Amino acid sequence: MLHGILLRDGIPLAIHTDHARELVGKAMTALARTFGIQQSSTLGHHPTGNATMERTCQYVTKCLRMMTAEQYSNWPDYVRLIEHTHNTTQNRVLGCTPFQAAHGLPARSAVDCIATTGNYSQPKGPDGEGITALSDTAQAFAEAARMTQTRERTAAAAAANNKGTE
Repeated sequence: MLHGILLRDGIPLAIHTDHARELVGKAMTALARTFGIQQSSTLGHHPTGNATMERTCQYVTKCLRMMTAEQYSNWPDYVRLIEHTHNTTQNRVLGCTPFQAAHGLPARSAVDCIATTGNYSQPKGPDGEGITALSDTAQAFAEAARMTQTRERTAAAAAANNKGTE
């Protein structure tokens, strides 16, 4: 937590968790006390209290399910690509990408640079095959993000319609 998140992204004022043991234990409590971080939690697996994390977990799960058996056997190689694709995809609630919300400016997306430009020239040799696979996977992850957003918009519209007819 300290090296993987706090020192990389900065110290938050508050951390809200789903009451998972690893996030409310002695080590986390000591870390929060040391850095002056306010802790709060909801009941575990409470979709409305942890909606952002629940949607993120659904997206990651969808990406993992889309992988071929070979890709899945090497899933750690794809974690950063999944993270990048998620962080550079427009978020309906935020009104911008998570990257833009965190940094104040838009990111150059790998999907935009590799997958959708016609200017890309394939390198010769074994790296070319890997870049093609990366491009195909990035396109698939971006499509998964678009499909998830469409489904969320449809569900929100249906909920709003249902409220109007009650």
